Amino acid sequence: PIQPARPAWEMAEELLELTKPTVLRSEGNGDTLDLECLERLHPGAEPVHLTVVDASVEGLTSLDQLPPLPALQCLLLSSNQISSLPQGLGLSICPKLQRLNLQDNCLGSLQFLGPAAGMAGAPSNTSLQFLNVSMNKLDDLQGLEFCSALRSFECSNNCIVGLDPLVHCTALTRLEAYRN
Repeated sequence: PIQPARPAWEMAEELLELTKPTVLRSEGNGDTLDLECLERLHPGAEPVHLTVVDASVEGLTSLDQLPPLPALQCLLLSSNQISSLPQGLGLSICPKLQRLNLQDNCLGSLQFLGPAAGMAGAPSNTSLQFLNVSMNKLDDLQGLEFCSALRSFECSNNCIVGLDPLVHCTALTRLEAYRN
């Protein structure tokens, strides 16, 4: 006998169940995103398997205790109060990071995009492709020289006076830099 087609919502629920251990959506307010916070938000999830973390609008001020997340591809941190990020975020802490949204925070620098102290040479971040740092407190783009794979960059509503580091972003196809 022919089985009736299953409703799309049932198939979507099954798909969500399959991906649940790899996707983290923060709920609640805190001041830091760290291993304890990840465990509290998603009990039993192994941070090494997370591919997406959405901690937007959480009142976060720091990510200094962020554990290594080797599988992380997308980090959404918009509308927080983050003023700095750990050095080497995209190179050593989250080496597969492709999308980073830091819109509407308090960042004064992009130096976190460079290598962490003790990393040999000046490696290039070949994973990060999409970066949004609009509505922060940036006045320069130092740190972008490490982002050779960057394809889309949004930096509107800052105080940026020069775009020189973008010459190193040879894959860049989309730039939004208005109101600077």
